[in-house]
Amino acid sequence: MKYRTPFSIFLAALVILLISSRDSYASKLHNYPARPPQSIEHALGTLNLDEFGSRNVSVTFWNSDDAASRLENIKETARAKADPNLTHIGVNVGDRPDLAMAYLRRDALASDSLQLIAAPKATQGLRKYGLGTLYR
Repeated sequence: MKYRTPFSIFLAALVILLISSRDSYASKLHNYPARPPQSIEHALGTLNLDEFGSRNVSVTFWNSDDAASRLENIKETARAKADPNLTHIGVNVGDRPDLAMAYLRRDALASDSLQLIAAPKATQGLRKYGLGTLYR
């Protein structure tokens, strides 16, 4: 009886540790392409990366369900604001555009014209690039 409380605490801590150690999609190693696609079809049209000329471009594919990729998008956006030679494009490849917009508003990125929500028919094709940042 006197060991019941410490044992319960131990089990709860073990469960929390196991859940929190699960890798996110962004941190897993995959055989994804090393470069972003030349064009990205999004909700408002198509963005061609050639439009940026010789500038350095980073593209972060993120999903509302993956906190690590969302955080990476926020960090890359801040990095691009500090570096005039870098342009950053954030592309949400999730199935819920309404949730993506809510996160963009929450993260103060809703007014950034280079934060895109992938067109529903293009989402599957863009998912082959994985979640994370690619550079051109």
